[in-house]
Amino acid sequence: MQVTAGRHYIIENPRGSDLFTLTVMKTLLRTGVVKVATFPQCALGLQSPEGLPLLKWTTLWASSEVLLRRFRGLQCNCEVHGKMEGGYCGQRRSKLAQVWPYEMCKLIVAGLIELLAKLSSFPVGEDGAPEKRRPGRPRLHEVGAEFKCPACRISRVSTDPGHTRSLDAEDRCRYPGVEPIEWRCPACAAGKGPMEDGHSMVKGECRALETRTRAFGKRRDAQSRIRDPAIPASGDASRR
Repeated sequence: MQVTAGRHYIIENPRGSDLFTLTVMKTLLRTGVVKVATFPQCALGLQSPEGLPLLKWTTLWASSEVLLRRFRGLQCNCEVHGKMEGGYCGQRRSKLAQVWPYEMCKLIVAGLIELLAKLSSFPVGEDGAPEKRRPGRPRLHEVGAEFKCPACRISRVSTDPGHTRSLDAEDRCRYPGVEPIEWRCPACAAGKGPMEDGHSMVKGECRALETRTRAFGKRRDAQSRIRDPAIPASGDASRR
């Protein structure tokens, strides 16, 4: 949803998490616009309750390198680490280690502030000098991409269930992140246009009803038009 709407995002999970193996995450990664960084949180001050550094490898996915560049090159220089197994004062140690260290939060916030500055109407760089902002949303497909999705080739609406939602070259789709809508109207399901016959015109099950309403709207009755009598009429009176 964030990618489709052209918005930014940052995703955090432990390195090797099952989250990154989900189909939707693999699809997102194949867009080629995702930036990835992996680092040890002990480099940013993650500690056990006893004050020992904790070695917890973390992976971040983000929509912009600006959000991740501060995490590049972070390394573990600790000689000893605390343990994350077992419990401490009635709580699981792994649960306590889920809280981000303060320095990690600072780096994320610094990235957000920099990104917002670049996206503002008057973007500036770190040195305070004005920057030229590239207009438009982040590109989802590379320039010159060929869309072989059957529904794309016949210009079906983005919510049509016939779209492949794929980013693979053999069946690439323009709308990989759009949720399909299953219209119960027989004519809509058959792919008929909104002005063709056979539509049920039932609200909530027929797309043609919504399309026609947007196209034509509700016209005002001629009797509802009231002219201020204090304003003289213009034009030829014989033609009124």
